[in-house]
Amino acid sequence: MDFGLSDDQRLLQETVSRFVADRYALDQRKCYLANAAGHDPAVAAELDELGLSLVQVPEDLGGLGGDAFDALVVGEALGP
Repeated sequence: MDFGLSDDQRLLQETVSRFVADRYALDQRKCYLANAAGHDPAVAAELDELGLSLVQVPEDLGGLGGDAFDALVVGEALGP
């Protein structure tokens, strides 16, 4: 049994990791938390544009059509 990431999961992981490095680094997250909303709405919108809030939603409903493991890949890449 192969427990490695599929090509699609690796691409998803790389996409999220790049986003985190560019727009969601730990020091930036601390600033977002200081915001009255507790987050940066622009960053949340970018996450939505990437489809990350819809990982497990079926494609025919506008989601990525992923499964629980895909959501885990996203969560791990987003970090704490």
